[in-house]
Order: sequence, then structure tokens, then C-alpha cells
Amino acid sequence: MIKNILVALDGSEYSQCATTHALELAKAHGATVTGMGIVDMEGIERDSIYVPLGGSYYKKQLDEVREAKAREHVESLLDVFESTCAKEGVDVARLMKVGTPIKRIYLDSLFSDIIILGLRTYFIFGSGKEGGSTLRDLVRETIRPVLAVPKTYRPVKQILLATDFSPACSRLSYFMSHVPMFKDAEINAISLVKDDDDIVHGKELATQGQEFLRSHGLKVGSFKVKKGDPDDGILSYALESGADLIALGIHSKRTLHDRIFGSTLEVLLEKSGVPLLMYQ
Repeated sequence: MIKNILVALDGSEYSQCATTHALELAKAHGATVTGMGIVDMEGIERDSIYVPLGGSYYKKQLDEVREAKAREHVESLLDVFESTCAKEGVDVARLMKVGTPIKRIYLDSLFSDIIILGLRTYFIFGSGKEGGSTLRDLVRETIRPVLAVPKTYRPVKQILLATDFSPACSRLSYFMSHVPMFKDAEINAISLVKDDDDIVHGKELATQGQEFLRSHGLKVGSFKVKKGDPDDGILSYALESGADLIALGIHSKRTLHDRIFGSTLEVLLEKSGVPLLMYQ
């Protein structure tokens, strides 16, 4: 059940798309949407870290001016977010937090059912560059599902479940069966294995996975097990199957799994043109 949605706002097109997805989910589940804006004090202070002799007074003044501008920017983001939610008839809350983006999002996610943010993030003060460092760090830390979205919205009608039948992917399947985020979407799955010997066993598990999700009333399509490299194969199959969202289980940092958590996740975060639903 989704009742509390946390949206991390940075003012980008990705952030606007995150808001659209959050509103869609909130309407479907009767949830409250909380918009979070962050004043990145560490970034502000780091941006002017070089201080010439006798310049500490001026640095302090400069930091205060930058903090005030950052607060004004965040308040503006939250005003727009609150107005957008109100127009859609969705219950809304707003949070302005001061601190490191990853720490602030992580702490408030403890009291949320899902976190939504962009595949590219612009939280770090003064960076001015597309990046995903906040998202990458968040995925490694949080125990909540993370929905990372591109800058262009499209309805989710087809979900591709990328699985290696690991415990992390099993937890994702369990979450999807008990919390059907996109109730009308069809779920297809792909498992890309290294050896031919893995295909037979993988197909047995795929059949069980289909039956499990169907038993919970979900729309289930094909579950395919193929030999291939997941780094490129998942995105290729997502494009081929017309997937609107890719779901994948993330291995925790304590049981790091290089194939999925390492290179494959990095490729998906860098190249995916559809939302990624990630869950530990």
C-alpha cells in the first residue's frame, strides 16, 4: 500500500516529470505527496572554500548571500509544487531541509513508502551539470523503493522486470505483488544468463515467477530466459518489448553483486530512457 510519496525536487525537467508520476500514483492509491527541497549548505561552503589571508569575513558574508538565494529558490520550487498538487486534488506536504542532499533524502525516506526523483539530479549547489551522484548514493543506502524518471513523461502500461532470480529480485517481486503501483500495467520479465546450462533452470524459475505474480491478480505477459550480457541486453529488450518502466532488484552494499549492482546498474542509470524502479 502506498500512502506517503516523497518527491525530491531540484527544479529540473526531470523533477517536473517526477512530480507528474507522483501525482499519478497519489491519485491511484489515495496517497499524500511530500515535496522536498534541499538547501545544500555543504555545496555552498565548498563552492567558496578557498579563502585568501584575511578573507574569512567576506567568505562568511558570501556564504550567507548564497544560502539566502538557495532558500529563496527552494521556497519557489515548493510553492509551484504545492500549487500543482492542489490543482490536481492531491493531498500535499512540503519540506525544506538544510544539509547534504543524500543525507536529507535518506532520512526523510524512512517515513515514506517510495521516493521519486530524476535520473539526473541537480541538488548539489553550484554544480550546474547533469549528474546522478545523489541518485547513485541513494540507491546504495535506502531500503525504500526508488523510482527514477527521465525528463519526458509517458504512462506506464508495460513493465519489464529484469531479474537474475536472486534474493534482491525476489524481494522486488514480492513488493510488486503486494504493492501494485501501476495496477493496469502488464509485467514482462527478462533474465539474461551467461551459460546454456543456466537456461533450463532459469525457465523453471520464470514459470514459478509468472504463477506467483498472477496469483496476486497482476497482468503477466512473457517471462524470457536468454543467453546474453545484461549490461546491454536489458535496455535492448526494453526497447524491443515497448517497456515503459524497468524494474530491478538492487543488492545491498553488504552483499555487493558486481554484475547487477555494478556495471549493469550504471549502464541503466546512464542510458535508460524510461523510469527505473529499484528496490533492495
